[in-house]
Amino acid sequence: MAHVRMLPSASSLLHFHKHMTEIYVMTRGRGKLVLDNKHCEIQPSDIALVSPDTHHMLKNLNDELSPALEHLVFAVPPFNPTDVHVVVGKKPRRLFYNVLPAPNIEDAFDGAKIMPYHFPHIDLSFAYGWVYNDQERRNPPHYHKKTREWIYVVSGRGMVELNGVTWPIRERDWVEIVPGEEHAFRNQQAAPLTIVCVCSPRFDPSDVYYR
Repeated sequence: MAHVRMLPSASSLLHFHKHMTEIYVMTRGRGKLVLDNKHCEIQPSDIALVSPDTHHMLKNLNDELSPALEHLVFAVPPFNPTDVHVVVGKKPRRLFYNVLPAPNIEDAFDGAKIMPYHFPHIDLSFAYGWVYNDQERRNPPHYHKKTREWIYVVSGRGMVELNGVTWPIRERDWVEIVPGEEHAFRNQQAAPLTIVCVCSPRFDPSDVYYR
């Protein structure tokens, strides 16, 4: 995984990978993503799948007065710099379309609201989530026997309970949760705590347990 921060007006080179699949998770700012002959504008909460042999590049559409473009890039198998092939002398056509359709917002078992994305062919799942400061939504900590989670805090401040110990979390923090580790996220602010949750293997509702 890479956490990428692109300065205003910056762009990557048009390139492709022969073996790697990439998933772009947008967290801040506004950009333009090129996938083969197609262009799309992207913003926070958008997720894009980049399959092998897909020519792609990303450009920051923000100006000097706007924030940088930030996104997470997940590579499967792990990133290999020798599998980056720059495309020379080719300009994609301007054909606009949408990134992966945003799923419906759901109520999660732990009280958060989420937009879940599943990628069965690489055994990963992602969810954009919002944790609210609402006592009625709070459930006790839970754990998984198989699933390992990585939580990235997009915005806000809150707390995470890990095996009975509470730690403060804030914007741009990462939390790794290993199988067997009891955990729960709490928000003590008026605004929602916005997070991205990555599960490997992909999330299975039958793999949720309580002590």
